[in-house]
Amino acid sequence: MTTITKTIGTSSRDYSTISAWEADLSDDSIYSDSDDAVGVCYNDSAFDEAVVINGGNSIGSSSGQDLTSRKLTVHADSKHDGTAGSGARNVYTGSTSPVLDISINNTTVEWLEYDCSGAGAASRQLIRVANDVITGIYINNMIIHGVGNTTGNTMGIVVSNGGDSGNTRYLANNIIYDISDASTANFGLFCTNDSGKSEVYNNTIHGTGTNTGDFGLYILNGNVIFKNNISMASGGKDIQESGSPTEEYNMTSDTTASGTGNQASKTTADQFVSVTGGSEDLHIKSGSDAIDNGVDLVTAGNSNIDINGRDRNSQGDTWDIGAHEFVADAATTGAAFMMFVD
Repeated sequence: MTTITKTIGTSSRDYSTISAWEADLSDDSIYSDSDDAVGVCYNDSAFDEAVVINGGNSIGSSSGQDLTSRKLTVHADSKHDGTAGSGARNVYTGSTSPVLDISINNTTVEWLEYDCSGAGAASRQLIRVANDVITGIYINNMIIHGVGNTTGNTMGIVVSNGGDSGNTRYLANNIIYDISDASTANFGLFCTNDSGKSEVYNNTIHGTGTNTGDFGLYILNGNVIFKNNISMASGGKDIQESGSPTEEYNMTSDTTASGTGNQASKTTADQFVSVTGGSEDLHIKSGSDAIDNGVDLVTAGNSNIDINGRDRNSQGDTWDIGAHEFVADAATTGAAFMMFVD
């Protein structure tokens, strides 16, 4: 087993697009059976592309010769600081939906910004985990915002049905906001699971629509664990659920946060550095109700690494709710950002 790392960007990198990196994942001149493929994005210029990640299953023409895993990540020098425009990003202007479609097991996507505020009318799902993609899925430390859709329901992240209760999809420390189109239903994070399982930890969701049919965190069919999430300023409900999900230590601006340690009916303006449209900064600020009110998840789904790269465990933090771990005197974007190399 070998880790094969390729660079992605427009300044003398191995690939100029994410699509080109993905297209080579089954190339037997590059990869062999059981290799791990890593694509490292750089903030040379903004990407503008829709991508389906499904390569590396049957390398070359050999059935059974498969990648062990694939990871799309960002170089340490190109990681965002928790705010839009600060790191490697895909500023999508096309009309494909989903904009990023994860269609194969053992895939990690992390540290990218997805800005779809200028996308075409058909781009209604920004990131999707496809049906029955259930093993080794991690979507972590992403910034996801904006929507150009006028033709159907809009979703920041959608996790589709999974078929094996023994496997899990993890979504942790993502910031999702401005998923709002006046003519449709809007969902910040939508999880539907029949027998598969999703674990949703320390995400921050803000501003999903203005209509009663809009939801921040929407859980359908129950087999979901969600803890330490902030969902606020939704047109309908901040959290909508069916079935019997496991929920603890979540925070909402309405009454929908339930379970142990919930923080319900909190004032949105008291929580974040800025909720002003176009200059959002969803780091929590001094005095926020999220501070020290989360539950320690140890390393579940890599939830210990916050949106700034801070390791809550190694720093001995009392866990906060949401994607950002507040640090006194170093809580905003630049001061708290801790670079770390893959």
